[in-house]
Amino acid sequence: MRVFALSDIHIDYEVNARWIKNLSTAEYQDDVLILAGDVTDTLRLLEWCLGTLRKRFKKVMFVPGNHELWVIREGREKNSLQKFDDVCAVVESSGASMQPFRDRGVSIIPLLTWYDYSFGEQSEELRAMWMDYRACRWPSGLTEKDVALFAAHRFDARVHSMLRQASISHSGLRTIGSPVAKAQRKHSRLRTQPCEPPGEDRRRVVHQQCVRLSARNPDNVEAPDVHP
Repeated sequence: MRVFALSDIHIDYEVNARWIKNLSTAEYQDDVLILAGDVTDTLRLLEWCLGTLRKRFKKVMFVPGNHELWVIREGREKNSLQKFDDVCAVVESSGASMQPFRDRGVSIIPLLTWYDYSFGEQSEELRAMWMDYRACRWPSGLTEKDVALFAAHRFDARVHSMLRQASISHSGLRTIGSPVAKAQRKHSRLRTQPCEPPGEDRRRVVHQQCVRLSARNPDNVEAPDVHP
């Protein structure tokens, strides 16, 4: 059994969807795929993608990305926490899984998170260019920090429930003596989005933000992956 990991396939682009469709239906039948989000914000396409991959892999493990929680194509009554529930339903109906998985001495545990605001506030310039601030919508009355805390609590409770259902404890994970893969879509607060300006303009904005954050927390800042 091999374990593959894949993310940010964005099948809204036809060439990416075609790549998924053309994957071998025989080569990976004994293997596990971790699909770590940013597949599409369209539920119909997500269901197609997960179903297609499920036919090609023994097991497909999924965690949502920020794009899965976009509601920009949804009616005004839909918020991103409700969209998360919709995504979970699609994952289950397609035959993929967001549940802990253990096989042949390997454990894979999904970690469901959202952005971490502990490093500080975004600049207005960065917020203006960050698509998530327009494409995600949250329940009325919640501030952005409230959303982060609420999401962390809700997602963490879901993970604990999944661990209980699978009879896996956090202490057990440390003692079972097998490799543990934590499947997580890391929502770094500094991650850049495709809608941002290309080239030097984007690097300048993100670099300025990094400098500000480093000054606040010099011992606790991870350098972001910037892909212009």
